[in-house]
Amino acid sequence: MTAPFIRIRAAAIIVEKGRILLEKHAKDGREYWVLPGGGVDPGETLSDGLRRELREEIGIETETGELAFACEAIAPDASRHIVQLAFLASITGGTPRVTGLDPRVADAAWFPVEEVAGLEMYPAIQDHLAAALQAGLPHRADSLGNVWR
Repeated sequence: MTAPFIRIRAAAIIVEKGRILLEKHAKDGREYWVLPGGGVDPGETLSDGLRRELREEIGIETETGELAFACEAIAPDASRHIVQLAFLASITGGTPRVTGLDPRVADAAWFPVEEVAGLEMYPAIQDHLAAALQAGLPHRADSLGNVWR
């Protein structure tokens, strides 16, 4: 079997007034919530890709902060492999709304942080995310950015 293409996804953790911003995706007959963000294009930094995706999908301008956590989602048959890097972020312009540029994005909504554990999310990070939010996101990792020389 040929190894799958590894997709790098940059995601935003945007928390305001005790609420977190999430996107609802509708795909393959399923609906689920995700951290806003998307795939990073070749030659694009993680931060640039995240800002572009947020602008395209939900019409907001953002500032990318610290890396909060990374996770992988690998299909049992190894047909898909996603590496997600979740960054703290803040909105610097615009109001979250579905732009229609990505047909999978069905909604953008704010949720009280206490409700996160009860949501269906993909990848299935809701328990980790809920615990991290309740603890004030104390576990942060360094991101060195593009270190290619």
